[in-house]
Amino acid sequence: MAPTYTADVLSRHVTIATFRGYEKGMEPMLRCFPPKPAKMWATFDIVKYLEHEKPGKYGDEVQTKFGFVLEEQVKSEVWPERDGDAFAATMAALKAGQEVRLSYNHVYVTRTDVVDGRETSSKYPERGLTLLEPTAPSE
Repeated sequence: MAPTYTADVLSRHVTIATFRGYEKGMEPMLRCFPPKPAKMWATFDIVKYLEHEKPGKYGDEVQTKFGFVLEEQVKSEVWPERDGDAFAATMAALKAGQEVRLSYNHVYVTRTDVVDGRETSSKYPERGLTLLEPTAPSE
């Protein structure tokens, strides 16, 4: 049986942001063996907020920066309805310094699975993209 996912929205962010480019992540600094290779993070400076909601107690406040690993956004089990290929195509066309409309939800995910006849669950936060598109020059 496949695992099921539920996501409680902690905060919702709709922004205008500037794409800074890609940066190597800090994964090699993790104290684990074997060491993890650095992931490439797409990084953005948030220019302004169009909307911000924080229905959850632990949701993110207004941010000045945002970053994500593209491969994790494209192939997400938590967000199966999301068009990851569209995000990948948008990212491939972006140039450093370009403004985008960037929206994401900060959620608390519960993953439930049945292992050896027993139900198990794990909980963790995730920040999933909901919109990524270049802005028109007039925005």
